[in-house]
Amino acid sequence: MQHTVFGPLGMTHSAYTREARLEKYIVPATNEHGLSLTLPALPEPFAAFTPYTSARDYGRFLAALLKDERSLHQIVASPVPVDARLDLSWGIERRQSDVFLWHWGNNPGYRGFAMVSPESGDRFVMFTNNDLGMALARPVGEEVPGGSHQVFRFPLLRDGLDNLICDALDVCP
Repeated sequence: MQHTVFGPLGMTHSAYTREARLEKYIVPATNEHGLSLTLPALPEPFAAFTPYTSARDYGRFLAALLKDERSLHQIVASPVPVDARLDLSWGIERRQSDVFLWHWGNNPGYRGFAMVSPESGDRFVMFTNNDLGMALARPVGEEVPGGSHQVFRFPLLRDGLDNLICDALDVCP
C-alpha cells in the first residue's frame, strides 16, 4: 500500500500497522468517561482496525477518489449488497439529485466517519479519540455536505438511548 496508494497520494501519516514514525501523531484513545485506554499494537495488518492515518491524509484519498471518474461510476452504478454490521465497505446514500458515499470506523477509544459527494465534491473526514465521538458525525455531516442524511439513522452510528428512541419512536437525534 505504501508504494501504490500512500506514497503516490502524499499520505505521509498513514500506515497499515503502528509505526514508530507515527507515534508522535497518535492521540491516546479514551473511553466514554474520558479515561485513557491502553490498546495493544498489533504487529500484523488487519484491514478492519490496524490502519493508521490522519484526517489530512484521508482527505487526500477522498480527493483522489473524486478525480477517478471510472472508479466512482463503478462504485455508484454497481454496488454489492453486504451485511452492514460486518463489512469493510463504503455505504451509499442516494438522493434525487445526488449520491453520498460514506464510511465509518469504530475501534475501542476511537471513532471515525467520512462522507463525500461525487457530484459536488463536498466531503468531510472526522476522527475522534473517544468512544462517544460518533455523536459529532451527524452535526458535522449535515453542515459540510449539507442537509439531513438517512445514514445517521443507521443503528451502528448511534449509541444507547439515541438508538432506542430512533428505533422505537422514529425520532432520530
